Formats: sequence, C-alpha cells, structure tokens
Amino acid sequence: MGKRGDLPPYIAIPKKLTTGGGTGFLSSTYGAFETNADPGKKQKVKDFSIPAGTERRFDRRLSARQIIEKRLRALEADPATLATMDDFYKQAYNVLTSKQAQGAFSLEDETEATLKLYGYDTVGLKGPDNKYHPKGLAERLIVARRLVEAGVRFVTVNYGAFDCHVDVKRNTLDHMPPLDAAISGMVTDLELRGLLDTTIFWVTSEFGRTPRVNGNGGRDHWARCYSNIIAGGGFTRGQIYGASDSTGAEPARDALPLEDLMHTIYHQLGIDAGKELLAFGTRPIEIIKGGKLVAGLLG
Repeated sequence: MGKRGDLPPYIAIPKKLTTGGGTGFLSSTYGAFETNADPGKKQKVKDFSIPAGTERRFDRRLSARQIIEKRLRALEADPATLATMDDFYKQAYNVLTSKQAQGAFSLEDETEATLKLYGYDTVGLKGPDNKYHPKGLAERLIVARRLVEAGVRFVTVNYGAFDCHVDVKRNTLDHMPPLDAAISGMVTDLELRGLLDTTIFWVTSEFGRTPRVNGNGGRDHWARCYSNIIAGGGFTRGQIYGASDSTGAEPARDALPLEDLMHTIYHQLGIDAGKELLAFGTRPIEIIKGGKLVAGLLG
C-alpha cells in the first residue's frame, strides 16, 4: 500500500475524455495524471521510473532546482505559480522514487482468478463479427482498484465507443458482455476487499441515445432520458431508482436531474456542492448550481 502522497489524487486510464475531465475553474494542480498506457495491452506508463545508473544525476538536478526556486522566491516571483510548480515537482519526485506507487500500476502479482473475475477473457460477438469491441477493460479496472488501494482519490477509466450513429446493434453486442462481466467483477472485488462502502463506483456515459433507430441502423444523441449505474459509497444496494416511459424517451417516474445526482455524489464524498469557486472574471459560482440531495438514493 502506498502512502496517500505518493500518487496523484486524480488518475485517468489511459487518458481523460477530450470533451471532459478537465479542471474547470480550478488550477492545473487538480488536473488528471493521464497514464497514456493501456494495461490491457501490457503497456507500461512511460517515464515513470528513474533509469538505472542515473540516480546521482537525478539528485543533482533536484538540488539545482531547489536552489533556483529559492532564488525566484527571493525575487518575489508569482507565489501562486511557484506553488503550483512546486506541487508538480514534489508529486513527480514521489512517483519516481516510490516503489509502492509504481507497483500500483502493475498487474504482475494479480492472480488468474482475479482476471477471470473481471471477465478478461469475455468477448462480444465471435470471429470477424467482433468489429467494435476494444480489449482490456478488465485490466484497466483492476489497475483502478489497485490505485484506490494505494490512496488515489479519483480514478477514471475509458471504455469503448458508444456514439453509435451507425450499426448500433452490432456495436452493443460487441461492447456489452465484457462491460457486464467487468462491472460485476469490480463490485464483487471491492466488496471482498472491504472497499465497497468507502468507494463510489460509477458507470456512466455522456448522454443517452434516441428512442428510434435512424436510417443507418444507429441511434443519435438523446439527453432527455438515460441510465447510470452506481455501487458502493453509501448508495442503496440493489435498487432501481426511477423509470422511463415505454420507449425510453422520457422519465416516467422519479426523474433524477443531473445536478441532483452530482450533488448527492459530492455529498457522499464529503464535498460541499454549494461551495463557491471563482470563475473567470472573479465571478463566484457554485460547484453544482441548484442541485439537491436525493435521500432515496442512499442506504
């Protein structure tokens, strides 16, 4: 188990979404550490360790940087910028010198039984019909669990491409069996390790799909009604909250606006969703505007 300070607090496997996952009105200190490596393809995180034989050079460079930083502070450089840079350097040093931190990204000591639990050998359509399914979700989620065990507060994992404007049936049949197995494995593993009650496992997409199939055999963008899966972290187990109408076009019961869901998730994380941050132009804005706690989601 690594110390909480050994690893970045926010890690994206293999990278954050291009349309989200940024820092918003917060500084870059809070940005994601993107691995840019897929454990499912046995790729290792680049530049994540000190090359053998260069340890003394690394220590000399660290000492030189400390001397330069001290001189800049004496010249009254921008303290906020220096503080951010200092955080980055400390974080990088911890990662480069901590064997526990580096071990959190490795699957070498994971058993075959654990890999099977997460469905690493589960596929969608067979043979040449398997056109869309990306491999490696099981391995990504196992690394995510290891990072949580090592003290990382927030981990995102990307999987597949569900923007199915074309051929939605075959895309779904490729993607869903591995996703189903991996979700089951992750929840089971967190429970067995005593981590489920203190970890929120959230499966979501950017929005839903149109109730009707288009002329290309696909479904287009639809934000009025769609589903999420949430496990652990104090959320009620085994509950189906809300319902859609017969075509999945509109909520029919217990509609859950996104701001209410996010407010509730922040509440379970111990974060005040009504806290104001300074937006551009020093304008205060709430983390979640207008959201409220949904007690029915909580156990």
